[in-house]
This record gives sequence, structure tokens and C-alpha cells, in this order.
Amino acid sequence: MTGQASGAPKVTQTLARPASLRKLFFAFTWLALQGFGGVLAVAQRELVDRRKWLSQEQFVEMLSVAQILPGPNIVNLALMIGDHAFGVRGAFVALAGMLLAPLVGANFTLVLSPLLIAVLVIAVLVTVVVT
Repeated sequence: MTGQASGAPKVTQTLARPASLRKLFFAFTWLALQGFGGVLAVAQRELVDRRKWLSQEQFVEMLSVAQILPGPNIVNLALMIGDHAFGVRGAFVALAGMLLAPLVGANFTLVLSPLLIAVLVIAVLVTVVVT
């Protein structure tokens, strides 16, 4: 027995996609600004329930992969969601959105790597120029 009634219709959810790279960037910037020490629950509510960019199953699958990759889970998740929506450009834009605000805040106390700054600037420029 499968647990579902044999005559019950399967409910499908229509998923949206980020309208632009700019929307993707600002969504992950907003997530980065909301969380301190753990933003996965906020990300799930924002990306699955509110924006409907992912289904619950897609979120859990991506999170499972993110957990086995090195680095913070939410950063890995941002890369995968950006790639899922817009390919490599989306991955860089989502990463820039996730890291830009914390890095700007950290810039007051730390000297940032010029290479990292260059990658973030290029990602922001791609976002502005392409959209």
C-alpha cells in the first residue's frame, strides 16, 4: 500500500523562477542580512513558501548536496539555486548577493582579498549590465 488513496489526484505546484539576475541578487542579499549564524530556515521559508522558486522536495535535495560539499551550506545552496535559474551567471550573482553585504561590513575590520573583491565586482556588473 502506498499511503495515498488510489483515486486521489496528485497535487502539482506551479513554481516561479527569479524574474531577473537582479531579483536573484537582492533575494540572496536579503537572506544574508536576515541571518546570523544560521539562515537555512529563513531561506526555506523565503525560497519555498514565499517566492515559490523551489518545491519542498527540490529544496531538500539541494540542501542534501550542499551539506556534503565543503563550505557553508547556505552559500552552497545559493550557488546551486543561482545555477538552476540562470546557469553560471546566476551562480556568481547569487554568491555575490550572499557575500557582498557581510564582506562590506567586515571591510571595516579586515583587509579583503583583492581577488575576492574582483569576483564580487564582476558579478555585480554582470547583474547590472545583463538585466
